[in-house]
Amino acid sequence: MDLPTAVAVATSVAALIGAPSAAWAAYRPALPLADDVRRDVADATVEGHLTAVAWNIPPRNVAFTGRREQLAALRGHLQNMGPVVIMALHGMGGVGKSSLAVEYAHRFAEDYDIAWWIDAEQPAFVAEQLVSLGSLVGWTPNLSDVSAGATEVLRRLRVENRWLVVLDNVESPEEVARWLPQGPGHVLLTSRRPDWWQLAAAVEVDVFDRDESIALLRRISPAVSGADAGDIAREVGDLPLAVAQAAGVLSETGISARDYLKELRRGAAAVMAEGKPLSYPTSFAAAIKLSLGRMADDNAAAAQLVRLCSAFAAEPIPIELFSSEAAARLPQPLGPATVSAMDFRRVLGRVNRFGLAKVNESTMQLHRLTIMVVADQLDAHESSAVHASAQSLVAAATPGDSRHPESWPAWSRLMPHLLALEPANSENPSFRAAAWQGAWFLLERGELSLGRSITEDLYLRWRDRLGSDDTDTMHAAHGLASAHWRLGQHDRAEAISRDTYLRRRRLYGEDHADTLLSAVQYAWQLYEVGRFAEAYELNEDAVARLRRCKGMDSRLTLGATHNLAIMLRKLGDIEAAIALDEDTHGRRLRLLGKRHPHTLISVLTLVRLYRQAGQGIKAMEMCNEALATSRATLGVGHYITHDLAALKGVLLYDAGRLQEAQQVQQDTLDRRIEVLGAAHPHTVETAKDLARTLRALKKSRLAVQIEAKFPSSG
Repeated sequence: MDLPTAVAVATSVAALIGAPSAAWAAYRPALPLADDVRRDVADATVEGHLTAVAWNIPPRNVAFTGRREQLAALRGHLQNMGPVVIMALHGMGGVGKSSLAVEYAHRFAEDYDIAWWIDAEQPAFVAEQLVSLGSLVGWTPNLSDVSAGATEVLRRLRVENRWLVVLDNVESPEEVARWLPQGPGHVLLTSRRPDWWQLAAAVEVDVFDRDESIALLRRISPAVSGADAGDIAREVGDLPLAVAQAAGVLSETGISARDYLKELRRGAAAVMAEGKPLSYPTSFAAAIKLSLGRMADDNAAAAQLVRLCSAFAAEPIPIELFSSEAAARLPQPLGPATVSAMDFRRVLGRVNRFGLAKVNESTMQLHRLTIMVVADQLDAHESSAVHASAQSLVAAATPGDSRHPESWPAWSRLMPHLLALEPANSENPSFRAAAWQGAWFLLERGELSLGRSITEDLYLRWRDRLGSDDTDTMHAAHGLASAHWRLGQHDRAEAISRDTYLRRRRLYGEDHADTLLSAVQYAWQLYEVGRFAEAYELNEDAVARLRRCKGMDSRLTLGATHNLAIMLRKLGDIEAAIALDEDTHGRRLRLLGKRHPHTLISVLTLVRLYRQAGQGIKAMEMCNEALATSRATLGVGHYITHDLAALKGVLLYDAGRLQEAQQVQQDTLDRRIEVLGAAHPHTVETAKDLARTLRALKKSRLAVQIEAKFPSSG
């Protein structure tokens, strides 16, 4: 789809996806006055994003001040650097890197058809924001499959022009390198780190000069004299974020400049005495402390809420977290204030007024520097209590079955905060359960490497702290085995699943649900490493126990019977395998619906069975329908979609439709390389199928190239 066509698509679906895109823009930047130091609106061009294909740049601030030299240098670099332009704005926190990027995007909006803002503080969620862009312009059909969707967006950006992508607050260059767009557009990064020379040209952003600080203070708070503004600027070290924060306090509270300076100096001394780290300026910390103290005098519940939210990530916090019974049990005065939606909205209003968080209809968000300052003011006991309360809120908000696609959007909103609360160190069993369920969400969504990394960390640290026989340790082990299996690491998966199965059988007995869960997993890993007879015997026993203990329709029973059908196929009993999996598919279709991943997996097995039984037409019809469903529900890069597409390629080959087979197999191979890697067994299998098709098409040279790239496929 070219950009003019994308305009039409974006217009036609605006009612469906415009609101989420607008919401994404609405909560950036986090502090209304803190990191939005923008130039005088009188100098502004007409904002060109009104006709852009995609625009989510944060709103322009009429108080933007100075930065003319930096803007000119940035513009010159972006225009003159060649076909691939990546610029990094770096400097310490609070110097206005983000606001400079915002101003650049607005000032030169007419040069871009796409201008897209990405919060890159947590690299794991950069891909999801790229997918949002792809959805808006019609490049990706859905948001379910994050990794492949983001890859598709990058592919499209390589051939389009007139685009600007801003990655804000990049903490780790190496972790976002994979997602940096390439092509004829512009990439702008903001980061505290200066070491960007390998990936981008760098421009350092420093503090204001004194005149800029005074101008900003007097623009926001006109009653302040030039001399007083100069004194305040000196006290806060001319840090743009701190200057803006000071101006906001003066404007909102009506405190005199002299009294503000007295409190600031008194607060700064206390901060210095507590040994604040150098990761943020002391003067800014003092300003935050002053605002928080005044908020506590004005509304104690609002101040308590800010302290509580300092335990969360610097991402939008779903306000629904505070509507549970766990929220009502929070200490006074915040707990009782959450019972009434109106009362809690009043609390949020006070937080928003004091500029310590950005609040909208569904989320609130603290700036990362505010989080650091507020958290650092808590003593050890207070910090422990705040983290315990935050963990209870997240545990209470766990969004249902993490393996069901309908729960994935809610899990996506929750995960940054769950991870920020360090579940590996938690003493709360409910929160630990939420953590391993969240890891399962990542695996089911197709974020295999990230899911494996998180699950492995949970497993190792829980094992060391809680012991190998702990319930949560074994749940994490079960998830880790699944992660290794999905990544093609079958020996590791077999070893971990064996250990977990034996532990659970010893601790719980053979009929316990967790033991049977591990029995099914271990049986499957035995199958994967070629121990077919052992796998069948263990799985058959598990099916019998599950039917007796859980019934025919439990999800675990259906999973075990599905695996048994695959094993029967391997052992040559095709007729029995078809009968068993037709029954399993029918039950899953009735209980879960046709879009659930487990139902699609049943279809995958049935298609293979029908093909082996010589029912090619039936197999093709079923495969086509399931593939369309999987693409629409899970995305083009999800491993189930890959499996169905690979199978379709084989069916096309069987039917003699070789050109179509080549196209499908090449596309599947490319996607599997991107998502799974070239060494994954499924990638190698697809390469083998493609080489066979190429030889049938008399394209032996291409087949040889494929076989050379994937030697084990020959």
